Amino acid sequence: MAWNRRTDARFHRIVDGRAVERKGVHGRRLEQNDESDWLVVKDAHPATVSQRIWESAKQRLQEQPSSRLQRGINPRTGAPAGERIGGWTGPRAKFLLSGLGICSKCGSRYEGYTRYGNYRGENGARGRTFHYACGGYIRHGRSMCTLGAVPKDALEEAVIRTLVDFYARYAGKGARTRIAEAVGIHISEDRDQIAKQRKKLESRLKRIDKTTRNLLDNITATNRQLVDQRLEELNKERERLETQIESLERLALTEAEVHDLVAETARFVACLEPSLREGPLDQRQAAVRRCIEQIVIDREKHEAKIEVRVLPTGVGGPVGAGTETVVVGLPEVRRGRPPGRRRERGPSR
Repeated sequence: MAWNRRTDARFHRIVDGRAVERKGVHGRRLEQNDESDWLVVKDAHPATVSQRIWESAKQRLQEQPSSRLQRGINPRTGAPAGERIGGWTGPRAKFLLSGLGICSKCGSRYEGYTRYGNYRGENGARGRTFHYACGGYIRHGRSMCTLGAVPKDALEEAVIRTLVDFYARYAGKGARTRIAEAVGIHISEDRDQIAKQRKKLESRLKRIDKTTRNLLDNITATNRQLVDQRLEELNKERERLETQIESLERLALTEAEVHDLVAETARFVACLEPSLREGPLDQRQAAVRRCIEQIVIDREKHEAKIEVRVLPTGVGGPVGAGTETVVVGLPEVRRGRPPGRRRERGPSR
């Protein structure tokens, strides 16, 4: 529970835990307070999600910022990396793999693409076929890339078949034992990473303490103002590092969370194929995204490299358990009318 995130008081505000007079307040009084001035009571109420999920989410937001300014420029395409290339994902998307495919040639996102033929059906509507195609070509033409179309049904079936075969190792008799072993390997690696990160943060804390002692030993009447300013900066940096260390300690899975994770993963794998083939599209998309990091499509080699997560992610599940690359072949796309269709000719002269 946090208090003093902002202030709307007319005469005073809370700074460093003390009431300080506000001067020159005109018009709008509401202001955001610095985070160092917040008064926080931890564990004040039951958590909606586990601490691990909370900390993992914060890390992912820091590692994958969403704004264009934070992301900068895409080094492969030269375009703003925050620019959406690849169409819709989520409930509005019409393709199962929306947002997962990447072009091996230009790095753009693959997206749904509809081709219309010259033939017409019995109802007079033009025939159409559905594909995944390079968003770079769709947006910028041949100056960016080639179309690289892949039939929708062929790619989706290849991905579903790959996932079912890949996670067959966690199905059948002894499935929970094998899942528990995989989770145990991840937890061990996770703890090693946490220990390394903690050691790095503690090393930075030691450097800050050393710098602080040097400043205090060399303080004089002439440099006192500069030293005080630098000490304030170091104190804020120390508080930030201590907060990060405290967050690292919360990332480790508890025994209860491990048990729930194994049980949930076993349930998910047991009904994986129906989850991928049946039900609303957004639920099928969610199931696919639990299993796949990305799909790199190479039309020149007629193959797709599917980065499958060693363990499907879930509620409280592992975020960095690693991936394995599975290569599948892609069919060649032939231009022209679909087989079995004949274009009606007009009357001859």
